[in-house]
Amino acid sequence: MVGSVANNQLDNTTEAFLRGADVSVTRDEDAVVPLPTGNVELSATDSSKVFGLGGAFGLGSSTVASGSNASAIFGFAVALNDAHNTVRTYIDSSTLLAETVDANALSEIEVWAIAVGGTLANNTTPAGSAVSISGAGAGSNNQIESEIESTISGDSIVNASDGVELTAIDDSDIRATSGGFGFAIADGQKGSGTLSVGASASVNEIDSDVRAFIDDSAVTTAGNVTLEAASTAKIKALSMGGSISFGKSASGLGGAFAGAGAGSGNDIRNTIEATIQNDAIVTTTGGSTSVALSATDDATIVAD
Repeated sequence: MVGSVANNQLDNTTEAFLRGADVSVTRDEDAVVPLPTGNVELSATDSSKVFGLGGAFGLGSSTVASGSNASAIFGFAVALNDAHNTVRTYIDSSTLLAETVDANALSEIEVWAIAVGGTLANNTTPAGSAVSISGAGAGSNNQIESEIESTISGDSIVNASDGVELTAIDDSDIRATSGGFGFAIADGQKGSGTLSVGASASVNEIDSDVRAFIDDSAVTTAGNVTLEAASTAKIKALSMGGSISFGKSASGLGGAFAGAGAGSGNDIRNTIEATIQNDAIVTTTGGSTSVALSATDDATIVAD
């Protein structure tokens, strides 16, 4: 028997924040009415990549001049990948004066998993009977769990002359390929029998909470206020299974049996929110300005 297991774990926290801060980006701080002349930008991005590779290949071969002969070989390959991350940009219990205030949180974790198992059993006897058994399996289990937030909270006061934008995006990606292949060959003078089995499976899951919100704070601007929360998470899974059995007998009984199977289970569970809540006050003073809240789920699953 041959086998391999790859196990990878990732646990990240990525943050950009202002907490208990007083920030003024102005032309003249001593002026009676300071004029904002610059921008405040918070950006947090997690672009981690996880690669899991599991491979197992076995060969069993025997030859005898007389008598009965049997050989068996089994192999398996497993890839396990588990990624947990938190990505946040936030303004908490702070006072800001600037032209624009932008906070962007992005998770673009990628998990790549390849698990392949293959076996070959070969048995030959010029006299007597020959039996060959071969079995191979491969599988992967991949999970991404994320929390992505862009927020203004904690009784903050934000004044921006040209607009406020909060963006939280989940662009996680799982690519999983698994294959199991078994081959059995037997050549016996008085009888032969072969059995081969190949199977593969993968289980893939993305679970994300994506939020952009203004909570218990005051935001005033002459521009637009935009809150966007979105998921473009993707799962692509390919599972393959194959088997070949070949038996040859000059006399007596002969039999060849082959079985193959492949499958995948894929699930994306998202909570996506863009909110203004808990007594938050948002004021736009421009003539054609707007307050826009957007929550979008564009997650996709492709399984072959």
